Amino acid sequence: MFRDKVAPWLLFVLGVLLGLKLYDFNEFQLNVFNIGAFFLTLTGLNLGSSSSPKNNFILKFIKKVNISIGIFMIILAAFASGFKYYDILLRFVNNINTNALLLIGIAVTLWSFKLSDERQNILVDKKEEENFRFREKYLAERELRIKFQEELNKFKKNN
Repeated sequence: MFRDKVAPWLLFVLGVLLGLKLYDFNEFQLNVFNIGAFFLTLTGLNLGSSSSPKNNFILKFIKKVNISIGIFMIILAAFASGFKYYDILLRFVNNINTNALLLIGIAVTLWSFKLSDERQNILVDKKEEENFRFREKYLAERELRIKFQEELNKFKKNN
């Protein structure tokens, strides 16, 4: 629910506040928001791209971890300044290149789209194949029905 309903609006509002300069975020807060947004972006990857139950379990676990990290980062941005080890945390977070995370997040998202499209194409191909088989079976049964009807008509004429 957080990823689908709350996170997009929260990130949208933070983006508007930042864009309109209605709130002054410091470098630490911006980096933490970017890191949190990166992990929330990773949760949006399409789990349907994998057909293996084992892989789906692993992907769902990673998704939960990513959501937890994303939520933690957003909370951290809001309340970290009062933290006892804020200076250590500040140096650590500000040493992370969030532009690199942005590029990685976009690349992974694009790969997910590609996998999803390939999976969708496979499903569409299977559906078309099933429809083709169904049509063949229908036509064969129709042909048999016509033959039986002709034989029945011949039988009625002879009697």
